[in-house]
Amino acid sequence: MAHSGAVKDACRLFLRFNAYLARYRKAEALLFLCGAVSMLFSLIGPYLGKLILDNGILAKDMNAFLTYTIIGGVIYIFRQAADRGTLLLKSYTTRRIKIDLARAVFKKTQALSLRSFRDRSIGGYVSRFSSDITASSGIIASTLPELLKVALRLVLITAIIFVINFKILILILCYQLIMIVRIRYFARKQDELAEASYKKGWEMSKALTRIFSQIYIVKAAGSMAAMARRYFRSFLDSIRLEVAVSKLEFVSEALSEASNKIFFGAIGFVGTIMVVKGRLTLGSLGAILAYMSQGAAAYTALVEIFRRMISNRIPLEHTAGLLDAEIDVREKEFAPYVNFSGGGVEFKRVSFGYDAGKDVFSGISFVITPGSRSALVGPSGSGKTTIANLILRLYDTNSGSVLLDGRDVREMSFKSIYSQVGLAPQAPPLWSGSIAEAITYGSSKIDMAAVEHAAELAEIGDFIRRLCGGYDTVLEDMVSTISQGQRQRIAIAAALAKRPKILIMDEACASLDSGTEERIVENIMRAFPEMTLITISHRLSSARKMDAVYFLKGPCTIIAADHGTLAQSDAEYNGLFAGQLDAVR
Repeated sequence: MAHSGAVKDACRLFLRFNAYLARYRKAEALLFLCGAVSMLFSLIGPYLGKLILDNGILAKDMNAFLTYTIIGGVIYIFRQAADRGTLLLKSYTTRRIKIDLARAVFKKTQALSLRSFRDRSIGGYVSRFSSDITASSGIIASTLPELLKVALRLVLITAIIFVINFKILILILCYQLIMIVRIRYFARKQDELAEASYKKGWEMSKALTRIFSQIYIVKAAGSMAAMARRYFRSFLDSIRLEVAVSKLEFVSEALSEASNKIFFGAIGFVGTIMVVKGRLTLGSLGAILAYMSQGAAAYTALVEIFRRMISNRIPLEHTAGLLDAEIDVREKEFAPYVNFSGGGVEFKRVSFGYDAGKDVFSGISFVITPGSRSALVGPSGSGKTTIANLILRLYDTNSGSVLLDGRDVREMSFKSIYSQVGLAPQAPPLWSGSIAEAITYGSSKIDMAAVEHAAELAEIGDFIRRLCGGYDTVLEDMVSTISQGQRQRIAIAAALAKRPKILIMDEACASLDSGTEERIVENIMRAFPEMTLITISHRLSSARKMDAVYFLKGPCTIIAADHGTLAQSDAEYNGLFAGQLDAVR
């Protein structure tokens, strides 16, 4: 059997998920019952064979022969029915636990802040949903009933052989001790190779995610061949591990088969001598050999259960690690939905840093009045996007507070924020599904009229109408033809479709020409005159048109003024737009 430390770890992880199994305890109990019935019928078979041989064939009693044969046929039918029931129940519980695990993992993922995604690779999350949940649900659903059934089978087989002939049982138990030593050795080696193979497969999955999620950059940089070579080196390492596993399995199976045949032959020889001497009937010898075969199969099944538990330790650890992850941005219990009346933003002595000891902000304060048009500017890395993240409460401040419409974001529901604050990012992803679905983010509350209106405001309506499928065009089919500017305008339309009270445009027009940007901003101002608009931009033209400019000079300093005042009084501000200022003078 596998080494004890790994078995203990696997059992501990299995117990961690006991709550998911307990939900279906009736189905699990029925699963065990069906398995036990099938097992009991299979145990009756060899003894029935003994009776047919001793009391029917050798005794030349046709009535006994027919009676036992008919009983054997009936038992076979009931055993097959129990086996089918076991398969159906196992499939049912596995699916239900898989659904519950997926729901729990997704719910936990939704509750995690951006910090968790920043500290863990996207490939890791993909692995959780694609393979880890499937592996975990299978082991959780099947382990306990299978373990109980196999253990019961071994106990009953031992008892039956003891009743038939305890001397042969002693020989069998001695052989089992030898088998345990051999199996422990090979199980340890197989577990080590399986763990290495799993890790290598996970690394390959992450490598593929990196390649294909950034295929444009990879090909443009001319690094496709280099990344492919790196991937295939890992791929060949994975193949070598598979070969090593195959060799080990071949040796293990060859030794097992050879030793089993030798031992069965030895027991058959000893048993035959006992039959000749009259110490054992021929039927009893046949029954013992049949029970030995069943016992060997049961013991192999027991080892396989523990091996599966150990080999699935990594998926179980990954799933448990995510489910047990600390939620650092938590919605307050019974937090109310706050309906914004104006959409003002206020930062009160806010300090924040992504990493300990490295503050992006330290005690900054500023107010953006409701319905105003504001530009957030500053050098790269000064924290402009971080301010947007804090407004959306994708992170919590280290100290201080962020207020929306006069209410602390920590005192309101997440829905209050997400439904009334719109974000148009600089680098929007190319969503799967249609353009209409990308604009609504899958929300059924936004109708087509709102979608089309938002697209017109974002200056993307004409482009969509020219497509063969219009708003039903699948974006994934356009991966090589849609430009970054078109993606940005779709993202702006998505932010506008829900008619937010606060709109944050984070370099949302960076890939657009100045004329298109001006038209989009004018469209937004005209359509939503009471909306609070916050633009994050490196363009002078964006700052000049705003009511106020918020200039991030450093971790402790933010200056609020209009563009003209800053341009006349602040050299650092002028340096930020130096080339653009020269162009407009």
